[in-house]
Amino acid sequence: MIETWGRGFEKIREACRTAGNPDSILRYDLGGLWIEFISVKMTEKPPLITSQDIDLQIAEVLRKRPEITIAELAVEIGLSDRAVKYGLATLKKAGKIQRIGPDNGGHWEVKGKAE
Repeated sequence: MIETWGRGFEKIREACRTAGNPDSILRYDLGGLWIEFISVKMTEKPPLITSQDIDLQIAEVLRKRPEITIAELAVEIGLSDRAVKYGLATLKKAGKIQRIGPDNGGHWEVKGKAE
């Protein structure tokens, strides 16, 4: 039985390598033995999303669905309502979009390219 002691660590490290993750980190302290796992997703930086990218996404959705509400638009592009309102305000101020009609029952008009 003693020959199998410690093989669990080898199996864990092999499973990490197979999954494409870095090796686990073994750490000893007064509390005992700790195993830390590092996910590849944690080591990769998320892509930088600029306000221009958000404006382009908003304009693209407004072209396809001019009657869309702010809440629906937020869900569609994965942002908060507040972020969408800010993006809409930026586009309106730049003259790239216009609201036609009331909030309920109106629609959006995209003017030219929203870059």
